[in-house]
Amino acid sequence: MTAIFKHSAASYQNWFSVLGTDRVEVLIPSGPSVNYAGPGRATKAIDPSKFYQINVASLSPVQRQRLVQYLSRKWKQSATVIEEWISDSRNGIPLISSDVVVAMGLFQ
Repeated sequence: MTAIFKHSAASYQNWFSVLGTDRVEVLIPSGPSVNYAGPGRATKAIDPSKFYQINVASLSPVQRQRLVQYLSRKWKQSATVIEEWISDSRNGIPLISSDVVVAMGLFQ
């Protein structure tokens, strides 16, 4: 699924600078077993209806590098720790659903 960031969203500029676009591939959160809190933090319970999860596997190498740098600054962790964390499928990078419009095709 493709998420398009709303230009009016508070997070728009941050995500645009990380991704270089206003679009990103997303997944529907897979439940409470996914850690959205960041490395070294307790797993946060989320309401799946309020979030999408960035499909990290769909990012280009440049986008992934910028995401690692962004999260490293945000979470005050080394780039190595962040890279290991996002590479683990038990972890996820959430997007607030009200910040994006998601295009879902019936025939994909």
